[in-house]
Amino acid sequence: MANPDDVARAKKGREVWNQWAEEVRSGKVTVDRIDFSGAAIQGIDFVGFEFPVRTIFRRCRFFEDVEFSLTKFHHLTDFAESIFHKSVDFISSEFERGANFSKVQFMENAEFVGATFKDESNFVATRFHGNADFLDASFEGRSNFAGCTVSGSSNFSSATFGDDAVFSASGFEGDVRFLQTTFAANLLFEDAEFRKSASLWGSEIKGPIISFDETIFLGVPDIATANFGSPPLIHNMTVKYQVANDANWRERLFKKARGSEDAANYRRLKKIAAESRNHEQEQFFFAEELRAKRFHQTRSLGTLALNIGYDWLSDFGRGVGRPALILLATILSVALGQILLANVQIGRVTAFAMLGTLLFTLGALIQPQFKLRYLTTLVAAATLLLAVGEAERLGSPTNEEIHAAFSSFVISTTNSLLLFGSDKWAFRMTALEVFGRRNFNFPLFGQLWAYVQSAFSLLLFFLIGLAFRNRFRMSGSSGG
Repeated sequence: MANPDDVARAKKGREVWNQWAEEVRSGKVTVDRIDFSGAAIQGIDFVGFEFPVRTIFRRCRFFEDVEFSLTKFHHLTDFAESIFHKSVDFISSEFERGANFSKVQFMENAEFVGATFKDESNFVATRFHGNADFLDASFEGRSNFAGCTVSGSSNFSSATFGDDAVFSASGFEGDVRFLQTTFAANLLFEDAEFRKSASLWGSEIKGPIISFDETIFLGVPDIATANFGSPPLIHNMTVKYQVANDANWRERLFKKARGSEDAANYRRLKKIAAESRNHEQEQFFFAEELRAKRFHQTRSLGTLALNIGYDWLSDFGRGVGRPALILLATILSVALGQILLANVQIGRVTAFAMLGTLLFTLGALIQPQFKLRYLTTLVAAATLLLAVGEAERLGSPTNEEIHAAFSSFVISTTNSLLLFGSDKWAFRMTALEVFGRRNFNFPLFGQLWAYVQSAFSLLLFFLIGLAFRNRFRMSGSSGG
């Protein structure tokens, strides 16, 4: 319960209060604490107040805008579980001993600009419904913001943290700025979530433990110019790629990054992952760096085409399945094309079966977020069901039809396996004989396409080998 004498004295204003506080400090008046706990605070301006002993504001309710600017708390201060219904101002306030703001609810903006915390500060599970401004604040003791949430923007720019700074499991729904902030000890962000931009631009983090383990960024953090005293921990850190808000349809299709600085930030994350020997994350950030360069550093048509092609064909050398599926789709497409060009009869059952398999392969290549993937898969399933229905109605394909279809598949496969095995030519000649074109008199387009297929397949085999190399590299690093 609040002390009625403390509440009444505060309502008389700063001059009366500070005169009494001086008497307490000089020993003329003896009190062990100042108690406002549970009080409904209205009509009191705390600007410039001196609190000489332990001060308790626990579970208070502040129904009006309240100012604690230039206030000095000389002993332990406890605001735990209080509710500030309006904005609150602690500008240039001093907390000489521990400050407890755990489970406080700031319903509007909270300003701690230039505030000094000379001992531990506790903001555990605090809820900032508006903006949280700690510009130029000084945290000389351990600061704990674990589990706090901020609905508005958070500003810790030019702040100084002299001891451990803990932001574990915190949630930031607005922009977060740590511009030119100094961290002299450990910095912990594990399990935190940043739903908008986050910047450590020009900050200096000197502690031996810098942890972003399990942290979620819904946009690449601005860390390119941050100075880390030791490699940050980024185990299972999630960074979502953000497309520019002003992108046109073409830029949105090819994922133009939010800003030109995104590539540099991904490059820094790639370097951090490499220093940690986390090659899986290193490959991920490398891919995002190349993607973020589009329309910023990578602008010409040729370089854009190479960038996008490298992405679509192999996810920048990270995927084995994609180039392998593209290779299979190429072989099936060419096999069907040869049948059409050579006017060879393979029967409806075989044709539907080959077409359905091709459509299933193409559907697997389309990204899950596109509805076309599901449409293609449905059409593929329908086509295969047609093949089954035709087989029941017409009977199984004849041997000639099966041999013709298989021969076309063999010819297409040997086009793709240009550099593999000398005995493939015997299979190819047999297939051509069965196919009925032993004298190689395909139309000119068909003959030219065989060379194109061989070159394209060679590229796909290279990308498959690159992906396997990267996977073995990742496995080696995780095993070590």
